[in-house]
Amino acid sequence: MRQLIILILFPINLALGQNLIISVSNPSPRLGQEINVYLRITDYYNPLDSIDGDIERDLGRGQIELNSWALDTGIVKIGPIAIVVNGVTYKSDSIELRVEQPLPAETLGLWIRQITFRDRDYLIVEQRIPGEWKDTKPKNKNTFGTEFTSEKYEFGELETDSFDASKVKLFHKYSTKRIDAAGQRLRGGNANTTYKVSVYEIRKGPKFRGEYEIKREQFKKLPRDIKFETWTIR
Repeated sequence: MRQLIILILFPINLALGQNLIISVSNPSPRLGQEINVYLRITDYYNPLDSIDGDIERDLGRGQIELNSWALDTGIVKIGPIAIVVNGVTYKSDSIELRVEQPLPAETLGLWIRQITFRDRDYLIVEQRIPGEWKDTKPKNKNTFGTEFTSEKYEFGELETDSFDASKVKLFHKYSTKRIDAAGQRLRGGNANTTYKVSVYEIRKGPKFRGEYEIKREQFKKLPRDIKFETWTIR
């Protein structure tokens, strides 16, 4: 198991009773992917609140973002992270992430997996579609941007409102999309592929009986060329 220990020195006021809590955007990244780590300064502590997305519950004490890379598969321990204020060291908690193998080298696909992280269940939905990133026209000389376009495909959107809440309810926690380097190695290097990952917290209702099927029709705009019928939450 790899461990990352980070020391941060910067001017900030910490009062007694405040806590440093590590959170992440994706609790199970893949090999070679970026790991976004957030150090949250709060006036409460809930050890289960470890996925970024509940910042509104903090009391205005701030958040620091740190970035690393998943360089090996298996369990990676992050933390404790230390902050030194006026000669006093404050240490955060620590978390363990499981880094998975890279996706298959395909330019079009949908992959779903379920993981448990800090006693909570999460659904991770990953997609690839071919397309291009194009520069957007800057509004002024100091800004620029890019946008993704695909003539044939769109990313499927999981419609969480279509779930039977008495059995399973999903809460969206995080989504991002980016150029996927794996696509550049396909078809002689001519494929432009974009990758999207979305993370949902799974909450099981009183009528959950051990299994709940996600069906194709619960994905809006899922490309017809993607072979997918059902996937089972357990």
